[in-house]
Amino acid sequence: MKLEIKYSELTNVINLLDRLKLRGIQSIHRTRLSRKLTDELNRVAEEQIALQKEYFDEVDENGLPVVDLKKCKDKDEYLKAMQKFLNETVIIDSEESQTMLKSVKEALETSDLELSGKDAYTFEYLYTQLEDEDKSSDQ
Repeated sequence: MKLEIKYSELTNVINLLDRLKLRGIQSIHRTRLSRKLTDELNRVAEEQIALQKEYFDEVDENGLPVVDLKKCKDKDEYLKAMQKFLNETVIIDSEESQTMLKSVKEALETSDLELSGKDAYTFEYLYTQLEDEDKSSDQ
């Protein structure tokens, strides 16, 4: 089993995982997954800043690029690069992650968390990512 999450969905998935009310080993597995995804999110954020620095010269007091499309070196190229970047994925599929992923999937299946809007979409997205991989590994 593996989990593949688009960069653009990382924050939503982490927030959803953190909202799940779990106990025992499922809580531990959820926390492990949330931490792994948070580490990946931090890496993605650093890479996004580096990419933005290629297109924007102005930086704020923290050294971060000021993203103003009117001041972009090449707006069309930047938008294409950013879209391509945000559609890349984080993949969790190491040998030690198998039990964790199965546990989180079971937690999603038994969750009584009431969701709507973006949270409901994120729940479906996360579950589908786990379900799709689960089906392909059975073949």
